[in-house]
Amino acid sequence: MDIAALSMIKSQAQLQQDVGVAMMKKVMNTAEQRSNFINEMLGSSSKSPQANLPHMGNNIDKYV
Repeated sequence: MDIAALSMIKSQAQLQQDVGVAMMKKVMNTAEQRSNFINEMLGSSSKSPQANLPHMGNNIDKYV
């Protein structure tokens, strides 16, 4: 192989690696945003009035 072909192959491999890293960063950023949103929603649900009623939901009415 000549040097030009090796240089092109190396450049393409580097580009593939750079794209893969960039995509992984975007995926990780999205996952972090979603987890922050979920944590925020869970935190706000503990402040709701239903959360202060531990006796609710313990009994079930059954009809046959």
